[in-house]
Amino acid sequence: MTEAVTYIDSSGRSDGMASTIVRVARFSKPVLGCINGAAYGGGALLAVTCDVRIASETAAFRFPGAAYGLVVGGSQLPRIVGAAKAKELLFTGRVVGAEEALRIGLVNHVVSAERVEAATMEMAQQIAANSPEALLATKRTVDRATEVDEAVRVEAEANSALRGSPEHHARFRAAADRVARRGEPKD
Repeated sequence: MTEAVTYIDSSGRSDGMASTIVRVARFSKPVLGCINGAAYGGGALLAVTCDVRIASETAAFRFPGAAYGLVVGGSQLPRIVGAAKAKELLFTGRVVGAEEALRIGLVNHVVSAERVEAATMEMAQQIAANSPEALLATKRTVDRATEVDEAVRVEAEANSALRGSPEHHARFRAAADRVARRGEPKD
């Protein structure tokens, strides 16, 4: 986070994570997320962009965009957890632990931290054993049924405008200072 603040001070906020998210979202094959620890902000957005998410019991998710003056996850989260729960998580920026994430559908499975990588690989092998053409077609079909292209565009436009704002810079700098003083918020 310190590097990001230094970059803001010299040339403004970039949107580097957004290009990664776009590439994952457009990838035609199934993408599995293996979450073992904190997935906050861009990490949480990357996780919800995956087709299937397997988390360790130590995983935690946070969508703090509003606290930083951004929209982070508004286009993806509602299709996963529903509009009301998405708004709650996006408006409050509170931390969601692994068990709650499983209960609300944010993750598909929760396993021990020691097993999370193996469990993800086991599912990847199960998926890979199926027809490649059918997998591609299935992903396209489900993605079309839960279309979010317009929402992704609106979120990207909002963040593009918000990233250059003095308010975002001040909020992000203040958050970085809090983290530097005492570590990432626990709640």
